Amino acid sequence: RRQTAPEPGGLEEIILNYQQSARNLIPTVAKSYALIFMGQTMWDMYGRFEGQRDSGDFSALPELHATSSCLKALCTWVTTAGIEVCRQSCGGQGYSLLSGLPSLYTNYVQNLTWEGDYTILCLQAARYLVKQLHAILAAHRGGRPQPELAPTVAYLAGTVSDDPFLDVSRQDYEFHDLLSFEVLDSIMAQRCLFVAGQALDNLEANARRLDAEPKIGEGAAWNASHVI
Repeated sequence: RRQTAPEPGGLEEIILNYQQSARNLIPTVAKSYALIFMGQTMWDMYGRFEGQRDSGDFSALPELHATSSCLKALCTWVTTAGIEVCRQSCGGQGYSLLSGLPSLYTNYVQNLTWEGDYTILCLQAARYLVKQLHAILAAHRGGRPQPELAPTVAYLAGTVSDDPFLDVSRQDYEFHDLLSFEVLDSIMAQRCLFVAGQALDNLEANARRLDAEPKIGEGAAWNASHVI
């Protein structure tokens, strides 16, 4: 699409040549590829589970449920937000049905809440992470062997490891370090571990606070810990 000529009578400029439009649209395109790869990985995970299930092994079910819950919520949110970014990038034409975007948004946005509500699915994934982290810490404090972790949450073991994901004391990181998959993976792992730790601390604090109140069950502590 082209819009607005830089000079009178000149050729209108391609939208992606505008810095602000490129800033909005290129990450949206990148996310669409990420969703494709995520979907393929999820399908492979389900295929492996089917093989285990047929032999009576359901050990991978919690990881499968948590991962699929999280991805369903994330994918629908990213897609809904991406459609709106594209619509806004079209300027006035974004309001027109001719662009196709208003109809696309209207037909898609329901996916956030049907066949799994966005909020509920996010909380189910968070509950799984917190339980896994709690099991690791309980084993460490009790001097027991670390529980076996599913591949997608193996990074949680970093909470009791002497080897940090990322040396935050370093002062010589440069921009090109952000192009390294290993560095990016370490940053994400450290960030996820920190947030999961915050959630667990919050849950345990609420459990202690509510424990003194009569007729208050475990669910109340979880409910009080939805937002950090």
